[in-house]
Amino acid sequence: MRAIIDADTLAFAAASMAEGMDESQAHWNAANSLDFLLARVNNPPFQLYLTGDNNFRYQIYPEYKANRRNTPRPTHLQSVKDFLVREYKAVMSDGCEADDLCGIDQCTSEDETFIIHIDKDLDMIPGKHFSPEINRLGKTVREEREYYVTPIDGLRTFYTQLLVGDPGDNVKGAKGIGKVKAEKILKNCENENDFIEAVRDYFSCDEELLLNGQCLWIWRKENDIWTIPEVS
Repeated sequence: MRAIIDADTLAFAAASMAEGMDESQAHWNAANSLDFLLARVNNPPFQLYLTGDNNFRYQIYPEYKANRRNTPRPTHLQSVKDFLVREYKAVMSDGCEADDLCGIDQCTSEDETFIIHIDKDLDMIPGKHFSPEINRLGKTVREEREYYVTPIDGLRTFYTQLLVGDPGDNVKGAKGIGKVKAEKILKNCENENDFIEAVRDYFSCDEELLLNGQCLWIWRKENDIWTIPEVS
């Protein structure tokens, strides 16, 4: 069993905890966090993925993650990413995001794999997942869990996000649709035909639907840019 690790959160946390300190502390934080994480899953072979600067989503939607532009990045973030590439052979994305590389690896690998992450977006990728415990201010806000995403579960996650949007990435979704309403809309969907027919009329036009879908869809193969499925 090989672990696929979305290392963006790890790198950000390691750099944030070392703010005002030397970069060597940030590197130590990253290594220590990785060791702890791997120990929780019995130290399997692993592959780290990180997000680089180039991402096609900014080209199709310049306002993608625009709400984060004025948020300062940790001083040593790039240094931590370089450290993970150098010391742990992490792969930096080019043209997409770490999430996409995780999805591609999980969906195309001949190995038995599982994804380690805390990102809800990756719940659209079928297969095994491990979500580590999340602590804030010394309190556990989410317990660690192991779970399996079926293909239909993955589609349901994607189409739910398509309706609701993703405020963290500045993706709007369909106007006036929240999570509860989205669940009702998709409740009886059993295949992709059902899903696309259920959501299509909630968007002003297919161009709006396509833009949202391309920003939210996590790749399962190389250059897997989402297109509106043809209804059969």
